[in-house]
Amino acid sequence: MIQPQPNLVYAIRLCSGECRHWKYLGQSGGDRRWWQDVSTEAVFNEDRIMYAWEVIAIFDQENFMN
Repeated sequence: MIQPQPNLVYAIRLCSGECRHWKYLGQSGGDRRWWQDVSTEAVFNEDRIMYAWEVIAIFDQENFMN
């Protein structure tokens, strides 16, 4: 499993098969892991996610934008 690093963007596969890009914001007190959806800018922690998902890769923003 990929261990996310703060401020990097990851490709995420949802249980529906949809792929999203989430930025990992890091952990807060109480070991909550925080993310931000790149397209909607919504910020959430893993306790709030109500469906299965997995990190599939680090998203290479630099090459994607070129």
